[in-house]
Amino acid sequence: MDVALLAVIIVFTGILLVPLQTRHVRRVAAERRSVLADLQYVLDGSELVQRGIDYPVLTGDYRGARVTIGLIVDTLTMRELPTLWLSVTRWRPLPLTGPVDMLLRPSSTDIVSPGERFPVQHPVPQTWPSHIRVATPVGGQAHLHRLSASLPLLHDRRTKDVLLSPTGARLITRLARAELGHYRLVRRPKFKPQLSAEEFTTSLDAVCAMTEGIVQSAADDRRGLSSASGGT
Repeated sequence: MDVALLAVIIVFTGILLVPLQTRHVRRVAAERRSVLADLQYVLDGSELVQRGIDYPVLTGDYRGARVTIGLIVDTLTMRELPTLWLSVTRWRPLPLTGPVDMLLRPSSTDIVSPGERFPVQHPVPQTWPSHIRVATPVGGQAHLHRLSASLPLLHDRRTKDVLLSPTGARLITRLARAELGHYRLVRRPKFKPQLSAEEFTTSLDAVCAMTEGIVQSAADDRRGLSSASGGT
């Protein structure tokens, strides 16, 4: 083929592909933004931030505390389709001496858990889920009695991880699985996540109930100790 003709074909192809790629990028960004954009009204003073075509991060106030909502793409889990996780964080001081991570159905490829940074595993009561890893950093305490307020979430099959710390709580739940046909064809995940305002509010309320339950349990413990001391 003539070199000049080949150059013309390459240039012409590039001219055609650039607009197509630009439209594709805009469409993907808009689709990902829409997952949380329609839920902004649920929060007070909400702000939605998106970088490029990444999934956005939504922040705002809910029931008296700051919350951060994000989406996490997980392509590392073996023998499973890629997963899109919903992350709900409530920034509310908790009566804990350090972080505690509670991971359901643990595996070596979990990206939503602190993993190696929390090497100390703690035994749990029989009333807790059987496939759970409760872990802390070295020297950390699990405060399992105090954390019993997390049991409703831990028994929910959608929950993957609950991370608690003195500054707040984070809940990770499964939002969507990648489309099988698309993933088999191009080996890249494509999600069609749907999150209604009712489902969103339910997740927020569940995290609120858990954090307030932990605070109440600590207060009950203090009152119990005070009563015991007063009676001696």
